[in-house]
Amino acid sequence: MQVTTEAVSGVARRLNVSVPTSRINEQFEARLKRTAKTVKINGFRPGKVPENVVRREYGAGIYQEVVNDIIRDSVFEAIQQEKIQCGRNAEH
Repeated sequence: MQVTTEAVSGVARRLNVSVPTSRINEQFEARLKRTAKTVKINGFRPGKVPENVVRREYGAGIYQEVVNDIIRDSVFEAIQQEKIQCGRNAEH
């Protein structure tokens, strides 16, 4: 993860966070496999749904969840890494 900070105004900062696609792909594949073990699709026994069927049916939703989770986690990590204080009590 690569983080850069730039001052926008006196108190405002812009935080640029870059996340490698490999991190996204790894987490997507892991979540896809976990989902395949629990998803129920007609014509397949529970836990026996082929990964390509799960990818076709749920792939877009799983990918969006992974991206949202990575964004949330990365921004939190970047704020801690750059020692940025947020909120009303930032001056304390």
